[in-house]
Amino acid sequence: MMPVGLLAAFCVVMSALAVARLALAERRRPTDVGSALLVVAITAFVLLWRELERGLTPRVALWLLAGSSCAAIGVGLILRE
Repeated sequence: MMPVGLLAAFCVVMSALAVARLALAERRRPTDVGSALLVVAITAFVLLWRELERGLTPRVALWLLAGSSCAAIGVGLILRE
């Protein structure tokens, strides 16, 4: 597996843990949701990087849109509090 693939696998596991921790929390603060969204955004950007190594495919736009929107919402939630 290439180094980007290993990083992508690590990020997917960390995203799953962040979302699971958020789902199991009794009280969710906006900063917790924003932090989880930033972890998901980082994962989307790493998957974008992996996809770019394979060439330009339609999935590039999907990962770019997903990463940008999660990052914007996550930063907005963190800064709001």
